[in-house]
Amino acid sequence: MEVLFEAGDGQELLEHLDQGNIPDVVLMDLQMPVLDGLQTVRLLRAQYPQVRAIIISMHDEPELIDSLRAEGAHGYLLKNASPEEVRGAIQSVIDNRPNPGSSRTLLTASF
Repeated sequence: MEVLFEAGDGQELLEHLDQGNIPDVVLMDLQMPVLDGLQTVRLLRAQYPQVRAIIISMHDEPELIDSLRAEGAHGYLLKNASPEEVRGAIQSVIDNRPNPGSSRTLLTASF
């Protein structure tokens, strides 16, 4: 795995994508300035559907996770996820399969 870039918020992420820096997977915090994770996932789904998005958050409410799934998130991890869980979630969304070892059930979006 290779880190292509880091972005401070959803707007900065989209600017990198607009410049042609297209990763396979994006790990992003739910709570970010300018464009939060939910808004960013919506825009990713519309503009860059090939990019797989994993949301990282401290919140563990099923309603929130369902909302993220409905908006296009491919994965969800708690902030206290181990490095192995993060690695497993990334590989799972690349392979488009469930990740039984993740801190939450992996979300699979259909589009």
